[in-house]
Amino acid sequence: MHLYTVKTGSKDIKTLEVTINADERQDPAEQKTLTTGASEYALSPNGKLIAYVNRGEVFIKEADKEKSRSIDISNHPFRDVQPVWLNDSALIFCSDRADGNYDMYLARSSDTSEHNIFKSLKHELTAITPHRRRRNQPCHLTRW
Repeated sequence: MHLYTVKTGSKDIKTLEVTINADERQDPAEQKTLTTGASEYALSPNGKLIAYVNRGEVFIKEADKEKSRSIDISNHPFRDVQPVWLNDSALIFCSDRADGNYDMYLARSSDTSEHNIFKSLKHELTAITPHRRRRNQPCHLTRW
């Protein structure tokens, strides 16, 4: 397959070189079950859910040792830290997803019929601090 560029109003045609650095053979996707390594955690106000950080991702699970299902709330390659529950259905955490700046994000269900963040299949992340200032250190959240 060949790609070309053409300037409007001229007959100057140039070949466009495209380099693709990764493919499934070189960088295969992996599914891993992690049983250790949680670095931070927070219990929801009603005590039914736990938010925890493992390898820079924020997960939520039920606070029941018999139930193993966890959901990845952040689901991206950036580093997320310090989960804090706002209430039983909303979570605040810090992330460096905006150009390496650590800002606060609100995670909650975006499903109008299911407000429980764990049971919902739809989630929304909203930045709640501006990205204007350069912050290369994690923000500090505490439960009051």
